[in-house]
Amino acid sequence: MKKDIRELIIDLLEVDETIDDAKELYERLNFDSSMDRIIESNIDTLHSDLSEWAVDNKHWIERALEDGVCARDAGYYERIHAGQWLSLKADVQATVSSVYRELDGVAFNREVA
Repeated sequence: MKKDIRELIIDLLEVDETIDDAKELYERLNFDSSMDRIIESNIDTLHSDLSEWAVDNKHWIERALEDGVCARDAGYYERIHAGQWLSLKADVQATVSSVYRELDGVAFNREVA
């Protein structure tokens, strides 16, 4: 995931582009749904994997229902999928925050003469 995010930064940002914080970086990288595609590519597709993930991550499934990521009448696997999506989004946002600190002044926010 971190490698994918770093590649997006290299591909999408200019070194003199101003990015004020990690939230703005996330929004800038997701203007074309690139971050959403990274999240989607990491979601389990096999029902057995989703069921195994659900055992230790019930709170994410409940949050997905609370946040309206999926409907209350959604099926079992649709609910798990929504919970896993939220969990992965949180992971991606944390990774973007870390990458922001690493690359600030290097890949963006750099003065160019």
